[in-house]
Amino acid sequence: MMAEVAVEIPTCETCGADIRGESLFCYSCGSALSPNAEPPTEETDEKPEAEIKKLPPLTSAASLRKKRRAFNRQPVQISWDPPDGSPTAFFVAAIALTIGAAILLVLAMYLR
Repeated sequence: MMAEVAVEIPTCETCGADIRGESLFCYSCGSALSPNAEPPTEETDEKPEAEIKKLPPLTSAASLRKKRRAFNRQPVQISWDPPDGSPTAFFVAAIALTIGAAILLVLAMYLR
């Protein structure tokens, strides 16, 4: 006795890959699906033509690549100004960190 197929999943006629629901192109090979191949759906809802929205035609990616990009380049002037005052805060912080590191090193050697 053979098992019956409960759900029949359509396949691509070109490469044989499974077709996802409501796909227009095969995700495996990229070929257009034939109009007679119907994607698996639980219910088929036929909408009247009055309810179907008319979408604008799609533009190709090639036309988007050919468009010139608009560059608004502005000249930028970079200047370096020396800091005001003496760097005493830097020297005080460097000395404090050096003393702290020395204390940690002595404690590490002592507790070893």
